[in-house]
Amino acid sequence: MGISGISITILIAKYYGAAFLGIFNLTYSIYTVLSQLVAGGIHFSVLKFVSEIKDDKNLLSIIHNSAFFLTVIISCLLTFIIFLSRDIFGIVFNVNGLNVSILYILPGLLFFAINKVNFAFHNALRDMKLFAVLLAMRFLIMLVSLIVFIKLNVDGLKLSAIFSFSEIMIFVLFIPFSLKRIQINYFEGFAKWVKLHLVFGFKSAIGNILIDINTRIDILVLGLFVSEKSIGIYGFAIMIVEGFSQLSLVFRNNINPVLTKYRIDKSDKQLESLIKKGRNWYYVSVIPLCIIMIIIYPFIINILNLDKIYLEGQLAFNILMFGLIFSIGYHPFQMILNQTGFPGYQSVFFSSVFLTNLILNFLFIPLMGINGAALATAITFVSIILYLKILTYKSLRIKI
Repeated sequence: MGISGISITILIAKYYGAAFLGIFNLTYSIYTVLSQLVAGGIHFSVLKFVSEIKDDKNLLSIIHNSAFFLTVIISCLLTFIIFLSRDIFGIVFNVNGLNVSILYILPGLLFFAINKVNFAFHNALRDMKLFAVLLAMRFLIMLVSLIVFIKLNVDGLKLSAIFSFSEIMIFVLFIPFSLKRIQINYFEGFAKWVKLHLVFGFKSAIGNILIDINTRIDILVLGLFVSEKSIGIYGFAIMIVEGFSQLSLVFRNNINPVLTKYRIDKSDKQLESLIKKGRNWYYVSVIPLCIIMIIIYPFIINILNLDKIYLEGQLAFNILMFGLIFSIGYHPFQMILNQTGFPGYQSVFFSSVFLTNLILNFLFIPLMGINGAALATAITFVSIILYLKILTYKSLRIKI
């Protein structure tokens, strides 16, 4: 996923230039925010409840089917509203052609929400090989689609269609595997589970929508103050940082169901020990890779024969990486509150991180441009440690 994401950035930078890379990154940021809004948090309910069951096929079927039905209804409605209001984005960010780019992500929004339910379902069942392959396929399909677009000389404003192609294909690939796990015609207690998903999803969604906005808030705020070209320069740097974030996503997806099991079957001390062990192991594993990337960043641009304009983002890249180095051990455990039965505290955590990032970006970007965005984001990375420590102690009485 990380390699594909970085490759996509490099290809757009090389064949379309910084301005189109900026529009693509801005569209990607908007897509990230809208996709979480459209998903409605239902997948978090699926992840939580399926993690507790696993063996009862009838109950698994109703949890999946009710979540699937609810997600389709919510996502169709919200996607239609976004279609009607797509011109607003171009006006707010003052970027010509942004409304066209937004149009091509709409099918992706619909299928992304449905795929989130399927990913959560199989994640909770510990179908990790399937989970890993299809999650990787999401980005690989995007990369292949982009290469085809380049060969066909597709307009740069239409590059966002790669998100839609990817989600539609992932939806199709999920079908045979999901049918092995569920009875598609099983609807006993349907209304009850729709309500449970709606309530739990709503509690989780508010904070989780904010945290996904948080991952793109730097790009979104930059869009209000700087040119598409500057966004493209910063986007090149941040995409490499996000490639490292995919490593923590791998760990997080594996550890989330385990956290639930430890909460149910083990003592609080054992849960605390598990988190500390994972945190320390992750620091030792990833920090050397981060340091190597800081050293070779300018050489990457030269080796790939990219426009030297991207070297202007080196300071921003270094700031981001140092923030990541300091906090990386805690990133895989950002869902601990949700997985241990505290979705309200999970939303408080994500809301706190979001507000920190939002305020700092609005403070620093007008003064420092892309370096201000990097500094705000790096400080936000570090704030994750503080908020997690406070809220896990308040809810679980453990020290991480």
